[in-house]
Amino acid sequence: MIALVHDNGTLIEIGVARYATAKEHECECAITVADTWQCLGLGRILMQHLMTAARANVFKRMYTVHAATNLPLRELTHALGFNSVTDPDERTQIISSVAL
Repeated sequence: MIALVHDNGTLIEIGVARYATAKEHECECAITVADTWQCLGLGRILMQHLMTAARANVFKRMYTVHAATNLPLRELTHALGFNSVTDPDERTQIISSVAL
């Protein structure tokens, strides 16, 4: 998924969301939002659309692996019902997952 805006007649990419199959019925997701568009709700919208698309494609669980210092993503995943644990293989990372 790509979020675009018009800027003086030019389309500018301001956000990207994607998922990839990890195991059967499970997918890993990632989102990126341009700095100037962060904290405006775009990440939430992208993640909600991504979760809807994953459900429609029969995935049962979605997860993301991210830096423990990425507080905005930690707050977003928590607000969307993800459960988070420290990555047992890399203590500086968090694994957040949610049943779809």
